[in-house]
Amino acid sequence: MTQPLLHDLSSQVSEALTAALGVELAGGTSAAWEAILTRCGVAAMSEDDRYPEAKRARMYRGAPIPEVKACLERIAAEAIRAAPPGESAHVQEFVSRFVPDALARYEEIAREKPKGGMFAHALASAREHRYAEHRTTRGYVLECPRCGAPRLSGFVCDYCGAHLSGKEEEG
Repeated sequence: MTQPLLHDLSSQVSEALTAALGVELAGGTSAAWEAILTRCGVAAMSEDDRYPEAKRARMYRGAPIPEVKACLERIAAEAIRAAPPGESAHVQEFVSRFVPDALARYEEIAREKPKGGMFAHALASAREHRYAEHRTTRGYVLECPRCGAPRLSGFVCDYCGAHLSGKEEEG
């Protein structure tokens, strides 16, 4: 009986963290994150508090940490409450380790400085294409061999002027 409950807890925590990390602007919000807040019964922070909190926490993306923590605590409390009487100690022990670890991992990811050049977001978005699991090549976004910019049109990079074949132009 406990296994489905713990699986459900893990799924809810994963869904909440995915929505929270899906907020691109540190301290911001999104429709998915607002749905999680509503489902958990957690009040959103005010606009005046959201961005200073994200700055204080040195976040680069994601929903504010206090909101995420409150949602995880509500999810955990519901799992403990739903545990059968004979298994509540087991669920309590699992929750006491799992939820703090999940929050710590969220904080770590939200504080990671974005890697890559100025085109990292465009390339990452292209790799998240809905058919990406069926692709084995990088056919959707061609990158400049010199600066890594995505190809916008033609065979000459609009950013650094390099020929996209990688060969130098002959005069």
